[in-house]
Amino acid sequence: MATALIITLESKSNQIFESKALGYIGDISYVVYLVHWPVLSIFISATVNSHLFCIMITFIASIILHHIFEKQYLQLSWKGVIPLIIVLILGNSYLQYSIRNDTFWKTTIPPEIEDVVHSNKKFFEYFWKVEPQNEKCIETEIQPLYEKMYGYCKFPQGRGNFSIMMLGNSYVMNLGEHIRAHFHHNYSDYRYVAINGELI
Repeated sequence: MATALIITLESKSNQIFESKALGYIGDISYVVYLVHWPVLSIFISATVNSHLFCIMITFIASIILHHIFEKQYLQLSWKGVIPLIIVLILGNSYLQYSIRNDTFWKTTIPPEIEDVVHSNKKFFEYFWKVEPQNEKCIETEIQPLYEKMYGYCKFPQGRGNFSIMMLGNSYVMNLGEHIRAHFHHNYSDYRYVAINGELI
């Protein structure tokens, strides 16, 4: 619609396309497209100042790259383009290799975060060691508690004296058998309700 509006407004007395500023923005638009995502990935945060900073850095970097790289690149003959393409391919290959082998980004994780990660790994390891019971649900229908429910299940009665209700997203369905196996039937009732994660 914006394009149609511009074309409609275009006339001899209103030469929008003759604007040098808009023409220059068009010249650097491809570089803006290439630059904006790395800038956002590195600097963006949920503040107005951060967004303004990213816009400013994107345009400054795009202008610089347009003049020192893009304009020169467009003037190259095909003999100059081939070596450049080879260099870009080799550079990209090295970058991909470095990222995949964790040598490009040297991330440092605080010790307390590492402790949480290791404890979670040990916790999930239990799921794969415990044999699921694979019992069928004796009840799968319930009056909808939420608009977006993935599923409901009530398992056969156990030999314990307390009830368990698992409420969560799809994990309570996918890992439900492993979680239930952890209790070794020491419950009277075991049920789960899986809902949309946004509602939790």
